[in-house]
Amino acid sequence: MSERLAYDEVLRVLTDTSALDAEARAVSEEREVVTELNRKYIQENATVPLNQDEYNSRFDALRRRYEAATARLAEIEAQRTERAAKRAEITRFLKTLVHSGDDLLTEFDEELWYITADSITIQADGRLAVQFRDGAEVTIEAEVWRAA
Repeated sequence: MSERLAYDEVLRVLTDTSALDAEARAVSEEREVVTELNRKYIQENATVPLNQDEYNSRFDALRRRYEAATARLAEIEAQRTERAAKRAEITRFLKTLVHSGDDLLTEFDEELWYITADSITIQADGRLAVQFRDGAEVTIEAEVWRAA
C-alpha cells in the first residue's frame, strides 16, 4: 500500500460518517412514525370521546419519544459536523507534510513529531489516543494503526 493510500485510509476511517448517516435515517424514520401516531391520536380524540387523563398521558409519551428522537438527531448532526471539521483539519495538516510535490512523509520524522504531537496513549483495548500540541486528540482503532 502506498503511503498516500495509507494516509487516505486512515483519514477515511477517522472521519467516516456512514454509521451516523444510517442512524440519522433510522431516527428520522422513528420521528416520522411518532408524528403520524400523534396525528392519528389527535384525530381519534377529536372524533371519539376518550378519557382525557389517558389521552394526556399517551400524548405526553409520544411527545417525549419525538423529543428524544429530535435530540438524538441534533447529536448526530453535531458528530457529523465534528468529523467534517476533523477531516478538513487532518487534510490541512497532511498538506503541510508534503515534501517535493505530492510525496508525503514515508518515514518517521522525529523533529516533526516533537513539533506537532504531545503524547500517545495506548488504551487497554489497543486503540491509540494521540494528543497534539494544539489540544486536538485523535483516537485510532487498533486494526487501523496495525494495518498501516
